[in-house]
Amino acid sequence: MKNKILIGLLLIIGLVSCNENLLDLKNPNTLDTGNFWKTEEDAELGVNAVYNMFYKQGGFTRWLDYSFDLKSDECTNASPWLELQDWTKFKYTNYDFSEGNRLIWSTHYKAIFRANQVLAYVPAIQFSDETKKQRILGEALYLRSMYYYNLALLWGNVPIVVKPSKPTDQPFNVSQDSVFNFIAIDLLQAQQMLQEKYIGDDIGRATVGAARSLLARVYMMQHKWDKAKEQLYWLVEGNGKGYYDLVTNWEDNFKHTTENNIESVFEIQYSDVNPGGPEGDVPGQSMGFQRAQFFAPNGIGWGEGIIRRWVVDEFLKEKRTDGQYDRRLLRTAWFYEQPTYFPFDNNLVYGKTFTNGSRWSAQWDFESTNTGESGHECLIRKYQGDYYRTFETYECPINFRYIRFADVLLMYAECINNISGPADAAKYVDRVRNRSKLANLSVKYPDALSSPEKFQQRLETERTLELCGEQVRWADLMRWGYFDSKDKMAILKARDVDFKLFDDVTFKHKFFPISSLELSANKNLKQNPNY
Repeated sequence: MKNKILIGLLLIIGLVSCNENLLDLKNPNTLDTGNFWKTEEDAELGVNAVYNMFYKQGGFTRWLDYSFDLKSDECTNASPWLELQDWTKFKYTNYDFSEGNRLIWSTHYKAIFRANQVLAYVPAIQFSDETKKQRILGEALYLRSMYYYNLALLWGNVPIVVKPSKPTDQPFNVSQDSVFNFIAIDLLQAQQMLQEKYIGDDIGRATVGAARSLLARVYMMQHKWDKAKEQLYWLVEGNGKGYYDLVTNWEDNFKHTTENNIESVFEIQYSDVNPGGPEGDVPGQSMGFQRAQFFAPNGIGWGEGIIRRWVVDEFLKEKRTDGQYDRRLLRTAWFYEQPTYFPFDNNLVYGKTFTNGSRWSAQWDFESTNTGESGHECLIRKYQGDYYRTFETYECPINFRYIRFADVLLMYAECINNISGPADAAKYVDRVRNRSKLANLSVKYPDALSSPEKFQQRLETERTLELCGEQVRWADLMRWGYFDSKDKMAILKARDVDFKLFDDVTFKHKFFPISSLELSANKNLKQNPNY
């Protein structure tokens, strides 16, 4: 799948913004809607071009981590680029800031445009295998839903475009709830068209389980707990149960040697096949996960991804049933006092550099990395390649696990708790905890089972311990009402100084401002409230 996606680039030139009425001469060798969209191969190339948008800076490969992780209370941004820092700390002075605002918006709508082309033109193509045709259309629906979901989380009120767009289009933006309703329709249709499992080169394409899990995320944002539970039931207890489980070794979720495993529901396929390759719509483009370079420590990377100390402290509050500390912390973060808590581990910081057990030995100075208070440095380690190489680059081949089964179990527990309470929900949290050799909630936190409210508080912590740095926290905080309550906002401000800049009167920072360039280009587009 990683290499097949590159083939989708062949159709991009001429399809993105072509209007043949503006041309006096037409190159017969140029791909356009008149000579493309004719064969099954064209259809597959078309949907591959939608997947290819994952590898753009405004897609999953770079800036979304800043918007979903570094902007949340779990992490912060230590970039020397002050405007980039400001954007993750609610200082929105330049609405046209490309890396924080415009690039994500334009990349997502470009991906939606490509998905809309598939949905518009593929139905007319004759297929020898109707199942394959339906699969391609289902993939386009799923991918379009992924991008609309991100747009709804970041901007809230965005335009819904359902057909290949033209330069003269002036779509209105609609409410976040309307976007979620639209996504739900797409995903209900997609799960009837997608396959349950893929093999060979098609591994990595959207599946029924991926569609159901994303739909559950959407329903949960709307607090439609019954509907979300119904979708997740298929993966946890229903017909899809055999496809998914927790891997034995938690770290296998963050290595390129153990990708597409049984815990993966959907993951972005990254590769180092084109080291140093160009970016953009060109053959041979880079397909690596660029987050690794940005979050790796100084000397290896840019040191921009910092975990808040409260997250590390939360890990250290509880020991495993064997008396050791939770080893998820070792792959989640680097922190200065690791030898105190993990004295026998070979991949630890001792003083200023790593021991010989790490392939980054002596490559970076822990104290030179811009991490805040001395002695409280906490760097993001997830999706770093220190386990197999001595350097980091923009071509990290570690797949991003967009949806993991552990997340599915925790979402399922949240739905059940909101429907029938903690007694029925606890066992699904326990499955996640037990994998890390932690005791059942009834043993360690019995008070969490005394009420839905107290279970919810514990569940919020469990999601941090399992999923920190995996692009889910911003949606979690939004779903739990932290951006709509002065009291809950006070909790965020107490553990993350960046939230002191969050407007807790109008709560306008719940969403990004819409770029003034977009507003100028579309007279029907309205700015988000209070900007």
